Amino acid sequence: MKYTAIEKLTSTYNVAAVYAVGLFSDASADEQAQVLNALPESLQPLAKGHIQAMHQATATSSDCGYAALSSLSVIAENVTAQSALLVFGLGERARLDYIRLRHCAAQVTRWVKEKPFSTLCINLPASCYNLDKAALAILEGVDLSVFEGLWVRQTHKYKSDENLANDWENQNLKETQLVNPSCSQVELDAYRSYCRAVHLSRELVATPANIATPQELLAHAQRIAENHSLQLNVLDENALKKNRMNGICAVSSGAIRPLFLHLRYKPAMETALGPLALIGLGLTFDPDGLSQGHSGTIEGMKKNMAGAANVLAAAEIIGQQQPARQVDFILPLAERDRSLRSGDLITLSNGETIEINGPHIEGHLMLADALLFAQTLGAERVVSTATLSNAPVACLGTQIAPAWSSNEAATAQLIRAGAMAGEQVWPLPIVHEHQATLVSPFADYRTPREEFGAGLAALFLQQFVGEMDWSHMDISGTSWSAVVDGYLNAGATGWGVSTLVNWVDIVAKADADINAGKKNND
Repeated sequence: MKYTAIEKLTSTYNVAAVYAVGLFSDASADEQAQVLNALPESLQPLAKGHIQAMHQATATSSDCGYAALSSLSVIAENVTAQSALLVFGLGERARLDYIRLRHCAAQVTRWVKEKPFSTLCINLPASCYNLDKAALAILEGVDLSVFEGLWVRQTHKYKSDENLANDWENQNLKETQLVNPSCSQVELDAYRSYCRAVHLSRELVATPANIATPQELLAHAQRIAENHSLQLNVLDENALKKNRMNGICAVSSGAIRPLFLHLRYKPAMETALGPLALIGLGLTFDPDGLSQGHSGTIEGMKKNMAGAANVLAAAEIIGQQQPARQVDFILPLAERDRSLRSGDLITLSNGETIEINGPHIEGHLMLADALLFAQTLGAERVVSTATLSNAPVACLGTQIAPAWSSNEAATAQLIRAGAMAGEQVWPLPIVHEHQATLVSPFADYRTPREEFGAGLAALFLQQFVGEMDWSHMDISGTSWSAVVDGYLNAGATGWGVSTLVNWVDIVAKADADINAGKKNND
């Protein structure tokens, strides 16, 4: 799929093109004229006549006349041989946000992709692009709304890596043009690469577990490291045992061997600030997925590697963006193929011991190892993400991810990162009064029992955070969609990739400003 930034539309029809015009419900006459006059001359009477008819039908003493512009209007599908004119509503100007803009772009694309058009021209009021990363919101709406997962195709044929994230094959639509988008072609190309990385996360989660193994994720990590000059350190089972990372080893001992991947992005300029770290749980197959209530279908068994898939995608984007801060990407990977017995003792790399106190704690053990590893790297701030518990879905549903943090500042930064991405993060407390439930007479800690929910899981993980600023985001509900919703098709969502990328950007800039202020004071 090609994305092109153009200054204006041509004065004549582009054969096989869809002209999509977005207008605010409270658009002024001048703004409306500016948008419509940018259309090819022969289309302008059609568009203006349609808007005028809507004005006459809806205008009241308390109404600007464009209240009906709340959804997609197909004015003319076959203006010439293969052309169409669409008008879609952006809602009220003051209420336009990233989510709304992305939703509108997805709505248009869903209509277009079923038609015989090769080009989509999107023309919006100039004020739309005052929204931060407006062009990225549009590209996400267009590019991500076509993803259906390669494995739902009739061919059921896994593609080679260069085509992995290309779900545009067999689609008529080949190019999207943004009229005067207030960003360069280089930025549009970068946004396309951004969407490709989200596609990668979606596809890895959607791929059957016999293919999306730890070794398969390693292959993608190697490609990302090579393409973006990242350092890659791989710990196999022998290295894990040597380093006493027994939390991961305890989960898997069958034919599919566990791996621990550590990718590192280092900026060109050295910085005195400590590294940031992103940790993504990669439980590539969990036979307890059904019993834990993950939708009652097979995705509950394979989607528990969504955290690792998101962090891998974030590594690709951050490798492209090259922020001025070191970022470490940590992926503990294993396929659960054995049952831990209640009462078993596990010794971690720091010498502390854990007593197994019930089922469904494999992810907790793997993340404990990963958090301890992040401490050895000297990470100052860390975000871990996983599908640890289905409990938050009961109260937050599938559109909001809960988060727990070691302090309020860390919480605020993660919430802001999610808001910038159109991904809502909801803070939940770590209840320290429950600390007694983690006390064991035989070990330093015991694993949290499932009936105590996700909050106790967060309290357990906090035991291995040390002095790091830490947040944990649970994506059990958001990583998979059962229905078509906005830019999401049914299936893996890639939800959280953008939040992680934004978090790195926010924290890196905030810490740099603080550091600069200290130097000025000195």
